[in-house]
Amino acid sequence: MKDKVQLAIEDLKKNRNYSLYQEIYKQNKNRLDNIAISYRGNNITYRELFDKVEIYSAALKIHGFKKGSIVPLCLSNTPEFIYMFLAISRIGAIMNSFGPHFDKEYLKEMLKNAGNGMVFVTDDNYGEIKDVIENSNTRAVVMFSLSDSLPLKNHLDPYMEFDAPYKDFSNHLRDFKKDSKILMMSGESFETYGKSYLEFMEKERGLYSDDIKESLTANVDLEDPFTITYTSGTTNSGRPKAVLHAVRSYMTLARFKDSDVSGMPKMKNVRTLAHIPTYSHTILTTSIIDPLYLGCTVCPEPIYDKDFFPYSIVINKPNMVTATEVFWDSFCKALTFDEKFKKVKFPELYIPIVVGEALSPGEEKFFNRVSREHKFGTGRVPFPISPVAFSIGGGTCESSGVFITLFKALKEKLPQYSFKDKTIGLTPLACANVDVIRKDGSSCEIEECGELVLGGNCNMIGYYNDPILTEKAIYKSEDGREYLRIGVFAKKLDKKPRIKILGRMKDLIVLSDGSEYPLYKIEEIVLKDTKTIMSCSVVKVANGNDGIDIVIHIEPQPTKNFDKDKVLDSVAMRLNGMIPKELFDSIYLRYRTNEEGFPFTHSGKRDSQALSNEGLENTISINDCLVREGLITKPKVLKMEKNDKENIN
Repeated sequence: MKDKVQLAIEDLKKNRNYSLYQEIYKQNKNRLDNIAISYRGNNITYRELFDKVEIYSAALKIHGFKKGSIVPLCLSNTPEFIYMFLAISRIGAIMNSFGPHFDKEYLKEMLKNAGNGMVFVTDDNYGEIKDVIENSNTRAVVMFSLSDSLPLKNHLDPYMEFDAPYKDFSNHLRDFKKDSKILMMSGESFETYGKSYLEFMEKERGLYSDDIKESLTANVDLEDPFTITYTSGTTNSGRPKAVLHAVRSYMTLARFKDSDVSGMPKMKNVRTLAHIPTYSHTILTTSIIDPLYLGCTVCPEPIYDKDFFPYSIVINKPNMVTATEVFWDSFCKALTFDEKFKKVKFPELYIPIVVGEALSPGEEKFFNRVSREHKFGTGRVPFPISPVAFSIGGGTCESSGVFITLFKALKEKLPQYSFKDKTIGLTPLACANVDVIRKDGSSCEIEECGELVLGGNCNMIGYYNDPILTEKAIYKSEDGREYLRIGVFAKKLDKKPRIKILGRMKDLIVLSDGSEYPLYKIEEIVLKDTKTIMSCSVVKVANGNDGIDIVIHIEPQPTKNFDKDKVLDSVAMRLNGMIPKELFDSIYLRYRTNEEGFPFTHSGKRDSQALSNEGLENTISINDCLVREGLITKPKVLKMEKNDKENIN
């Protein structure tokens, strides 16, 4: 296997040392009539995709973008985003894809750094950033509409009934243009510039088609910077960290998911939903590049809302969907409780993938039960595998999604796992160097807890314009290898090594003897009861005495009606005697109903900061639960004499 990995890496350097666009074109030049993009019923072939990319590349060049230029985008998932992404790759520029909810001063910094003065937006995002753009160095806005690629000639949304409560697919350029202080052009006008440039090159310069294509395609190296994307913002949603990736990150990921290297099944005629925000590294790798590299179909979804997610799957009929735990949780609850979806089956959905954070055992149990009841994958995968179980993907924006375990729950039924009651964990791609290290930097043994570090071609170049933060993230081993610190506790499960993520390294308590107690240990104890508990998050809350309280947020399984007090008391009893006694006076339990769920960030990950901000609201102390169960006695409150009260006053 090592020889195969090394050969694949050497092949990338020798034979694929060019832009991502060129690789995707090379992979699909013999299947140009296959469907590349499906947008609300409008099927766009690979031939049409590449024609559009050529026009967009020409339009970018005529507006002054070239190799190394930063192209700022604030686009939702539409075909136009894919055209822009590949066109930016083709001319060797750098895509800076940001979110409309980012801090206004942060956005101004981005636009200033871009330099060109032209910004690309979709009309559903522009309202949120209008003031920022008009008070920045922006000279022109290219506004694409969600309606630009709708299938009907009159550009009406065929799914208006579903979409209307969430987004209006009408073209809003005219409304924004009325009082704009800045030059604004439509996507159609932008394309006209590109077509004019191509016509000029052909007529005035006498170039033929191949010569024009060559003139638009920059001389790109695998190490050239390509994208600026952003982390999930769980610490600061307004200012998520900007991550700079080279071409090699994307080329390596795509190549190592190919069946001849990965050993995974071939992706044939697969429809993939692309709905994660476009400022995320995850959307580019899992939902756009992977399917296009393998000749499959991308279904862009501009509505990113957990309540709309079930409609999105009904509309797009994808075979593979990458989504966060929060979105899958909402989806499975809708299929369980919402009358509109209770009887809907999903025979085409055979690769549901959870990303963003690890699933708890209780969540896996609930999600996979729903997948069986709603016949996931029965139209694509033969018995006895179907209905399929959820797959798990993992990684970070900094190191890419280098973990993928397909049909995880099914594999865990194999004798070597089920007999030992042991999880299969996360399986790294062969291109990733994975290790778990101790504080002194030495490598942990199997099943020993330590810090997860990742190395290899998929790692970021660094945090954009932040060399100090980049330096802090890098760890160099004794043998000279360079890794990224991921900031989580983990352990190796075998020699491969498969990895089990345990919890964030900053989530720990320092005990009176100076030792550290990580909060994931509390979560593990709570989550052993998969019949009652679906999910759990433990957070620290600052109290008014310069100390720290610990709040355990618990959500029960949605399949039964549980007595709240009994659930909390059972958790308290399970923790009693299993965690340091000195923590008990600081621990509080919070019961979260299935309707309430957990708060989440704009990117769809669970928001631990929001949980901390809730403080002790609606909590009960663990000691009160133990008193209720008769396991401890409530401390007696001594009665004060009249004179004592007067002295205190």
